[in-house]
Amino acid sequence: MPHLSTVNYRDRDGRRTPGQLVNVSVSLQRTPRLIAWCRLFGHRPVVDGTDPTPMSSSGYRGPGHRWVCCDRCGVRSAPQGSLDPTVYAIGVRYRAPWLITSDQTRETYAGSTVPGPIDAAPTGALGAQLIVGPSGLSGVGWEAKVGNAGSEHTLALTLRLGWLGWLYLHTERHGTWLQRRLNPTGYQSRVTEVTVTARGLRWRLWSKRDDGTRFGLGREPWWRNGAIEPRLLDRVLGPRRRTAVDVPDATVTRIVRMPEADYAVRLKLQRVTSGRLRGRQTTTWDVGWSTINGGIPTQGPDRGRVFGSSVTVSQTAALNGTWPAEAAALIAADMTADRVRYSWQPDDNRRPIVVTLSTAANEKLRSAFANEMLRDAEALRRRLNSDD
Repeated sequence: MPHLSTVNYRDRDGRRTPGQLVNVSVSLQRTPRLIAWCRLFGHRPVVDGTDPTPMSSSGYRGPGHRWVCCDRCGVRSAPQGSLDPTVYAIGVRYRAPWLITSDQTRETYAGSTVPGPIDAAPTGALGAQLIVGPSGLSGVGWEAKVGNAGSEHTLALTLRLGWLGWLYLHTERHGTWLQRRLNPTGYQSRVTEVTVTARGLRWRLWSKRDDGTRFGLGREPWWRNGAIEPRLLDRVLGPRRRTAVDVPDATVTRIVRMPEADYAVRLKLQRVTSGRLRGRQTTTWDVGWSTINGGIPTQGPDRGRVFGSSVTVSQTAALNGTWPAEAAALIAADMTADRVRYSWQPDDNRRPIVVTLSTAANEKLRSAFANEMLRDAEALRRRLNSDD
């Protein structure tokens, strides 16, 4: 029976993008595939597979692989078999031999090289994701994808509406007939896209999606994978740049206090300047951190350890020398937020508590940690002054 499932990412992740109103996905699983011809007249078995491909960092070419599937709907036999690549060419009609299966032979011949029968009633899935508000994807345009034989999403369509939102539609196994007609060989999905951004126009016409390049970077002709970017702001105000400079003598070691243990971290303060050459520039103070003896767990006692990252401290803390205390507090707040996100707390004798923090609550948590550490630092300074 078909099964409908939904996911609200804003509630699940616990981290909400400012201005984003909706971020939900819908998936309809186990839906019967519309393969009327195969249902009426049976499948059309053909040989499918992969050709030999070079192995990484060597000239050796591994053996090709062959199996059997239906040429129309793409459903593989079960078991799919393992035919001799030197005898069977990809795309030729397969007629025999077949593995006669039963409950006993399915277990006995699970690794048989002879293919078994093809499912007469395959199913697939339909899915969609909708974002209302900023999505993190700039520009206005659309993108259509035709998958390959190994794609999870056989067909997909993306609509980008800039800051208004984003819509993604996809199929799983539905549309395999079209995929086998348009992109039958290899494991490279094909993408057609037209997008207008603040930088200009970019396009891809039946371009290889995972070829390691994007927007005309050399492996495909410009008419197939290219862009027109006048970059008027870059010409007038200069390109946007971000420069990070280490602050001299600003590398220290501090302790990040978590409920179950204290973690020694190495902190380095940087002055970061970003903006255009002839435009407005902003300055922030970033602290890169790394653990000294193992990472900080976020998903369990030995899972999801974080070994380093960065936090942004206030200018006041950077200038008056209290930035290590503020950075340690912010690191503890970030690790706590990750633990809340993964529903984990260090006490093994208690059940995990699922808590979702809003953006405002998360900022309050970070501020509370920072204020506590600053109070400790101030108390220490006063005690040292009194000792003098």
